[in-house]
Amino acid sequence: MPVYLGKVLELQSVSNQADQSYLTIKISSEQEPGTEVLWKIDNTTADHLQAIFEQELDPDAVNKYRLSFYTARDSANSCYVSYLTRTYCEQSERIYFTCSEQYVHDLQSIRTNESIDGLEFLTPLPETAPEPDSSKSENARPYLSNRGLIWSAIVLMSIIILMLIGSAVPAFSYKMASGIDADTQLVGGMTKTVDSIEGLTSEIGSITAVNPQFQAPAAEQKIAKAVDAPARPANEPVVSFVELNDTLNFSIPKGHVALTFDDGPSKFTEKIADVLKEYRVGGTFFFIGENVEKYPESVQYVKEHGYSIGSHSMHHLELTKLSKAKQKYEITQPNEMIEKLTGEPVVLFRPPYGAKNKALVDYINNTNHKMVLWDIDTLDWKSRNADKIYQSIQNAQPDGSIILMHETKATLEALPRIIKYLQDQKLDMVSLR
Repeated sequence: MPVYLGKVLELQSVSNQADQSYLTIKISSEQEPGTEVLWKIDNTTADHLQAIFEQELDPDAVNKYRLSFYTARDSANSCYVSYLTRTYCEQSERIYFTCSEQYVHDLQSIRTNESIDGLEFLTPLPETAPEPDSSKSENARPYLSNRGLIWSAIVLMSIIILMLIGSAVPAFSYKMASGIDADTQLVGGMTKTVDSIEGLTSEIGSITAVNPQFQAPAAEQKIAKAVDAPARPANEPVVSFVELNDTLNFSIPKGHVALTFDDGPSKFTEKIADVLKEYRVGGTFFFIGENVEKYPESVQYVKEHGYSIGSHSMHHLELTKLSKAKQKYEITQPNEMIEKLTGEPVVLFRPPYGAKNKALVDYINNTNHKMVLWDIDTLDWKSRNADKIYQSIQNAQPDGSIILMHETKATLEALPRIIKYLQDQKLDMVSLR
């Protein structure tokens, strides 16, 4: 199982020394306590992250920033996109930014390497050090914590080391997709050099999804392609996704369809993911907390293969019959369990039986979650018959639909036929985000 699962990257600051940009991040996991490191990155990505810091309306707010391991390739604009999660108290906000191939490649190295030892772009910081005088770092960008003097010394040492070994070891390289190292495989088997990244910012003005200050508009659903990028494992499928922005969601834009699977994880979870992977289509899994306890490996398997995960409550109770406090527990407890396994925030929520009331909707809205309902119910839980499940979709109008299914043997048997039918209808099967 990949060692990156469970890793958390807390972004603490962005700075610039001698025209070289750095991030200070804290890497932590269940196995290792937090380790602060200095990450040498390109100026373009640093500028976009710095722009996010400058968006803060309240300079006295104590925000936390967590970098996501997710990246996507925007082929229309020849650039990559990632996001970070800004958290204040119990409120969280996902903010997208444009990043370079080098950043994507380095992110892959962090997530797949068990140790940071040997990663040339990372330099461990001393565990304790006095805070330097900010006036001595004249060329530093604004950042969250001032470590200028320490960084200057580290940078100077790094430069000396690189000068000694630079003639023998390239600082950064990519191999062809047919080569040895799958971690550096790029989209479509093509390769690009780091130097080609610098022109990206001139190409992104017309696309909000790759704007460094991008936040998805509240009145529409943003559709973007999430194709293979170096930061994704080589076995992840090429899939599209739909970004949901409404509190309540019953359908998605025309030309797309969402396959969703409830009541897992189960003994069928990984097999369903394998079918989706085989046909290179998207899927969204809504997990029950008590089942997450039984099948944690399946949660990680779904995450590893790039599919979306939402919560389906802790115990699959009808939430409208519960108090507000119990509703909150049923929603937040499985989120915490899933996030601990995946290192990613859980935003999507599907109420058991589709039951909702004002208190539940208000809570979902106030916590920036997205409630995902459906407009096609296969009734697979009732029929337990692969033919009837397939026919329920064939007899409906799946264009723009969110299809409700469950993790059953019959659903698994019907899934290949369902996918082929939807492909014949020229529909793009997407994951939900």
